[in-house]
Amino acid sequence: MKTGMIIYLVGDIPDDWNEDVAEIVKKLDIQTDAVEIVVSKTGGYDIHYAWWRLLTQGIQKVVCKLVLFDAPDNLTFTGKELRLCG
Repeated sequence: MKTGMIIYLVGDIPDDWNEDVAEIVKKLDIQTDAVEIVVSKTGGYDIHYAWWRLLTQGIQKVVCKLVLFDAPDNLTFTGKELRLCG
C-alpha cells in the first residue's frame, strides 16, 4: 500500500524559510512514498488540496502530521496526527 504524508506547518514560520520538500523530508526522517507541505498562513493551498494531490498520485493511506518551528531553522513534530480517509 502506497502511503503519503501531509506536513502541516503551524506556529511562527520564519520569513526567510524555503519550502524545500526534500530538505524537510531529510530533517524529519520521513519514510513515505509522497509528501505534501501545507502552511498554516492564509492562502489557497490547504489540507484538502494536498490530500487530493496525493490521492491522484495513487496514494492509498494519507496521514497529516502537525509540525512547528521550535527554533528558526529547526522543525519538530508536535505529536498530533490526523488519519485522512474517504
